[in-house]
Amino acid sequence: MKTPLEVLSVSEKGWVPDLSMSHYGPFVVEARADLPAVTDALRAQPPDVLLLHWNLTDAIAQLRRWNAQLLLADVPVLLVSTEPDPALLPHLVTLGVQDALSSREAGSYLLAKALRMAVERQTLLSDTRRSLSLDMATGLPNQKQLQEHMSHLLALRARDPAPMSLLVLQFQGLAPLEGSLGSVAASVLRRKVAVRLRSALRASDVVASLGPSQFAILLAVMDTPQDVAHVQAKLRTLLDQPYVVSGQSVSLPVDMVAVESVAQQNPGELIGQALLRMNPQAPVLTLAGTVAPSGNFSVMNGINMLQGCTSAND
Repeated sequence: MKTPLEVLSVSEKGWVPDLSMSHYGPFVVEARADLPAVTDALRAQPPDVLLLHWNLTDAIAQLRRWNAQLLLADVPVLLVSTEPDPALLPHLVTLGVQDALSSREAGSYLLAKALRMAVERQTLLSDTRRSLSLDMATGLPNQKQLQEHMSHLLALRARDPAPMSLLVLQFQGLAPLEGSLGSVAASVLRRKVAVRLRSALRASDVVASLGPSQFAILLAVMDTPQDVAHVQAKLRTLLDQPYVVSGQSVSLPVDMVAVESVAQQNPGELIGQALLRMNPQAPVLTLAGTVAPSGNFSVMNGINMLQGCTSAND
């Protein structure tokens, strides 16, 4: 039996589609008319697809408000409204709309087919985006994906800003090891580093690859100012342990830098500032452009927060 598709149906007139007999299902439909309740639902338990039955003007305005949440939750939208102007279709696509039906077309058969197709398109799009946004050697998000994730978080927190911190780690000795043990062993070692970093963090934290010897950790939620220092101490203890690669015990010294986001800071600039702190001798080229020293960042206090040459084995 196929897994039911969860449909969050939102209608200003209380319209709830009957999809129970469709062979494009099965569908589980949850109806909402209260827009704040929809916002809460998108945050708490995102559906497989959002069915929005609303007048076109207000629907576009509401989709703009939900855009960051829809992107973050990877939820496609099927819009049922008045016949949209063809000139509006590209804009609707940028807001996450996978298909748009006029109210006269929204019979059970076409609606069920359109819902299924919207989910399938979104799944394909997500898989493609994921393959382009991963570091294939480790399976971790790359810098582009990290910046997109940070942008979504900042959008969600626009009305209620909350601090988040970025740690950048640079492992010494990976390049010489590749020369002595070979590229396959070096790739295995990088995967072991990625697994070890991931195991030390919370589900809300994000580990990303910034390059062959650099990783980033986004601490998206901080309960106390001491959280960063606590995470760094935990990482130091964990990363001090040697790795076993090709039957050999290998230690990797690591340098660690942390910066805290400030209001309205571009995610690319935050990453650039952390990289610049790691290597102050050279400008850093990020997806946001070249970053030079400036005063629009703050360095958090904590143990081993910024010690340019301190390694994990010191």
